[in-house]
Amino acid sequence: MVDPMESGHEPVIYRSETRRRIAQSNLKRCPLCNALNARVNRSCFVCDWHGAFDHDPFRIEESLIRMIYHDQAVRIEADRKPRRKGLFALVRGWLGGRVDLTA
Repeated sequence: MVDPMESGHEPVIYRSETRRRIAQSNLKRCPLCNALNARVNRSCFVCDWHGAFDHDPFRIEESLIRMIYHDQAVRIEADRKPRRKGLFALVRGWLGGRVDLTA
């Protein structure tokens, strides 16, 4: 999967002073893995870092924008892939509906 931030095709999300203030007051950034964490977290929920966190509003906003782009890319990729059937649906299809597998 291509990172939309590096593809050059990302939608424009303008930096916002309001969003930056909200993000800064509620989030912090892990210096080890760059994951955004709630300010109340004592350790990073991704890598378990428990030292000093990054509180720079511009870096927090950058991570927030990257997270938004990544989420959009994952959703687009999921929509492109054909959905795989589960084992139960495959067995039911193979049996052609001749057997009632409900219990």
